Amino acid sequence: MQTVTLLVVAFLFLVSLKLLKVFLDRKQTTPFLYEAKPSLMTESEKIFYKTLKEVVDNRYDIFPQVSVMELVRIPKGLAFKQKTLLKNKIQAKHVDFVLCEKETTQPVLVIELDGWNHEEKKTQERDRFLRELWSSVNLPFLSVSTQTNYIPSELERDIKIKLGILSG
Repeated sequence: MQTVTLLVVAFLFLVSLKLLKVFLDRKQTTPFLYEAKPSLMTESEKIFYKTLKEVVDNRYDIFPQVSVMELVRIPKGLAFKQKTLLKNKIQAKHVDFVLCEKETTQPVLVIELDGWNHEEKKTQERDRFLRELWSSVNLPFLSVSTQTNYIPSELERDIKIKLGILSG
């Protein structure tokens, strides 16, 4: 009886090893189903970025495609469920551009390009939520309609108004 038990245990051990090997081999040979993007920005974002660089003229650092999670934090002391709810509301969201102080990288202005999809109800709800969020954390927000070209003086004026440098 003891011999049979030992044989069964040995058999199960060998089968387990074989299954583990098959699993590990399959895991190593499974290709990643991702592709590198050709650019960090869309064509319309690139057009805007060139004008923004000209307007900002090295006074601020420009960061594209910034996660909202990098711009706000959830206060300490909240219940786990509440923290999770707040985190889920912002987790997958990003903004098109953020202007930051050069020395401290403190965000001073969030910029969102409004393209064709900003007419959709879901996008409008997202935009409304983000506008309320930026207001609640005292971070100025500038919404710019997507265009084929931008007038630098107008963009500069809009930025200065949002930053409180110029009265609107």
